[in-house]
Amino acid sequence: PTIVIPPDDHKLQYNYWLWFSRRSPGKTASVQNYDQNLKLIGHFGSVEQFWSLYSHLARPCDLQSHSDFHLFKDGIKPMWEVNVT
Repeated sequence: PTIVIPPDDHKLQYNYWLWFSRRSPGKTASVQNYDQNLKLIGHFGSVEQFWSLYSHLARPCDLQSHSDFHLFKDGIKPMWEVNVT
């Protein structure tokens, strides 16, 4: 998705995507299972957009066990198989 950055915002060098995943305890991990549990929470391209997104997140200490946030550059999905160049 295209990220529109207002002219007064502090633009970052790259755009970023924030992902969330929750693994099922005791369940055998697989790439398909991992991919199904991966949810895109949002994306940002400025400092202001980051703080707007961050301020609405649950704090890590409030997450259920086996839950993770993943912050990656635009277009990179948090998968082991993704080649990054």
